[in-house]
Amino acid sequence: MSQILLYFVLTFNFMSSKFPSLSDFQLHDVIALFGKWKKQLLTFVISITVLASLIVFILPQKFLATAVCFPSNPLLADKSFIFNENIQSLYATYGSSAELERLMSTAQLDTLYRFAAYQFDLRKRYKISDTGALGLKKTIKEFKENYNIEKTVLGELKIHVWDEDAKRSAQMANSIVAEIGNLSSYQNNGFNTKILVALKEQYELEKKSFITLADTIENSNLKNAEKELIALKKKSITDNLVRYEKLINEFSVAVRANAPGLQIQEYATPQAKPDKPEKLSIVFIAFLLSCFFGLLLMFTLENRRS
Repeated sequence: MSQILLYFVLTFNFMSSKFPSLSDFQLHDVIALFGKWKKQLLTFVISITVLASLIVFILPQKFLATAVCFPSNPLLADKSFIFNENIQSLYATYGSSAELERLMSTAQLDTLYRFAAYQFDLRKRYKISDTGALGLKKTIKEFKENYNIEKTVLGELKIHVWDEDAKRSAQMANSIVAEIGNLSSYQNNGFNTKILVALKEQYELEKKSFITLADTIENSNLKNAEKELIALKKKSITDNLVRYEKLINEFSVAVRANAPGLQIQEYATPQAKPDKPEKLSIVFIAFLLSCFFGLLLMFTLENRRS
């Protein structure tokens, strides 16, 4: 009752600025006015609060699942990081703020949204009747309302997922983090893969050149000077082949190592209590708003009568 009276006074001050005729009211007039409209005001407040409570308790509950990860240092995908111990001691396995920003961009790709939509059949889960491109668009829109990413001051990336099923929300969060890691890992290791393919192609070309020169020496009558020149070319090609073989082996190891794009600090786990909706908070806010608008309505009617 004291809270209602306080809001009554505050609303009276507000209404006084809007309706000058009310500015002459004294405190006892305010109390008398409250007593006059008390029943109507309480009925209005209780009705709105009860209605809000019914609506809140009808709304579906949603459980929050959170997975926490760090960006990995892209240097992990470099072959020199694997084969050079000095470099390993100079660089940390965690990435910098730039890698964190890139990881956040990856976490907001349409590719990731489509992955979640298809992986968990969200169109049916969200009860979307449309199919095709329109159905996918509505599904992704609904998913975005139940998905959020957060960057902390500690350089962490938190993936938040809400769902009506606690276990499903945890599964979705962990799967999404894994997919973000796959996308980031592909970006980090893609360059090594391209280099490996180029090295193998060049190795085959050098190998063919070596065979051609060997056949030329055996199947032709060349002068000594020409044979010496071809022998030097063979030696150069042999050195290239040895160097390419070493590089191919190193890049093959780097590609197979598949340096991670992120490092998971904490997997999402099913929660015992729902996170949404915050029933008590919503009911309390509805109560305060009903008090305010009830008093506002009361002053408006009293002003018209006077």
